Amino acid sequence: LAQQLEADPFDSKAIVNIAMLYAMVGDSGKATEWLNAARQLDPESRTVLENYSVLMLQQGQFKQHRVLAEAEIERFGRDLAASGTTLTPELYMWGGYAAYFDGDYAVAYERFMKVAQSYAATGRTVVTDDNFEALCLLIHAANETGAPSNPELLASLRQFLQQRTEAGVIHHRIAYWQALLAATTNDLPATLAHLSTAVNRGWRELGFSNQAPIFAPAREAPEMTELLARFNELLAREREQMPALTLPAPPDTTPISLADAQRDEYVGTYRAGITSIRVYDQGGELWVQSSAFPPRRLVALGPDQFLVDLSSRRLQMFRDAENRLTHYEEH
Repeated sequence: LAQQLEADPFDSKAIVNIAMLYAMVGDSGKATEWLNAARQLDPESRTVLENYSVLMLQQGQFKQHRVLAEAEIERFGRDLAASGTTLTPELYMWGGYAAYFDGDYAVAYERFMKVAQSYAATGRTVVTDDNFEALCLLIHAANETGAPSNPELLASLRQFLQQRTEAGVIHHRIAYWQALLAATTNDLPATLAHLSTAVNRGWRELGFSNQAPIFAPAREAPEMTELLARFNELLAREREQMPALTLPAPPDTTPISLADAQRDEYVGTYRAGITSIRVYDQGGELWVQSSAFPPRRLVALGPDQFLVDLSSRRLQMFRDAENRLTHYEEH
């Protein structure tokens, strides 16, 4: 990640991943600092916002997390509706977590059900690595609201774990999923044993998951107190081993003026795949226009990187050795 950041100091994904590494070892201060930097670079990125919401959950900010999640899901929903599509399973899952940790089990149940139904409707396997936790929380939300039990889903979850175990998959998440499944059936000894195994295998999300309502009975057990003490000692050692990383300075997004650049070096029409991009002079500033977006001012992030603010997305363009804008990547 440090190498990625050195190659591109404005790589918001690398910055997010570093932030979540800090969160994993319990350094919420640095995690927040790095995530804020990622939000400044890419304020409407779903990846950035979802990880920011995870950090809020880790810090126990359940109400604030739900406000953020609901606002962003509504915004993404409007964008999807405009293109004729509905909410994705991932957005339903995000909304389910927001309601679940806020104690609104009825809404959580409804949204987690949408996750299961969305996977089933597309012919995909209902249980996957991505939704196993959400489906366990669905069962817990059903228990809390008195909704009908779902023995088929419980059987599918058990079958999924059995298949992964028989395939020889030994990973900290397998042990965590086993703890979740045990918690859905109120098997406290198995829940505690699997959580301990997960920590031993490198699982570092106990501080977050320990706050989940599904683990409320385990929180009262003396074994959990001992496990949390050992877990915090592990985090302290791992924080000491974290390499020193320097947060990049925010980019200078001053619009490029023709006083800073040769007119014939930029102005013109360039081909970017099937799209043409026109760069032109407007009042001494460089502006860019394409069929994909309305006119925007062109700003520089570095000697070879340019950015156009698109409000709902950002367009980054690179020059080749001949000083031509030849291709672009959307973020």
